[in-house]
Amino acid sequence: FVDGILYIPPETAPDPSAAGFWVLEFKTTAGSEFDKIKAAKIPKEEHVRQAQIYLWGLENYFSGQIPLNGALIYYENRDTLEHASYEVAPDPAGIAELMDRVQRMLIAVDSDTLPDDYLPEDHWGHRYCPYLEICEPGKRAMEWQSQQPKTLPDEVLASMIAKRIVAKKGAEKMTEKKKKGQRTLEELASEMKWE
Repeated sequence: FVDGILYIPPETAPDPSAAGFWVLEFKTTAGSEFDKIKAAKIPKEEHVRQAQIYLWGLENYFSGQIPLNGALIYYENRDTLEHASYEVAPDPAGIAELMDRVQRMLIAVDSDTLPDDYLPEDHWGHRYCPYLEICEPGKRAMEWQSQQPKTLPDEVLASMIAKRIVAKKGAEKMTEKKKKGQRTLEELASEMKWE
């Protein structure tokens, strides 16, 4: 469901292009996810796709009676209540391609077959698929994912690096053995025994 439709009157719009109707989508995220979105300065791909579906649905349902400028995706950091918002313009070609995929999937389901349109093996969506038990491509993807080397989440790695740097600085103060000059990244990695 659409979270809301915002109307910005022309007399209060910050610029003329902002005046009019906008689909609203509200997202709350953890701090680390919010930081990624804010650093990228773009909304997540799946949220853009969701906004495009809303724009398409409202356009069809109201037969163009509500002239929509686009969508606004509003992110809120649930840890700090910080927020950011991004405009999403209608993408008729993108939604046409998506609806074509949906039609192909419906035809396949009606014929009791799985559609020949799968997520990439490394996609997170396989873990949450309710049809994984009967989906051979999904099973293969999960098997492939289980065989991939495990990586540390960025937040854990950053914390480990920060702790090592702080410990190293503390040790230098204690022993008064401070290396002079700048070190290369290779020197630092060797000293810290990072691989």
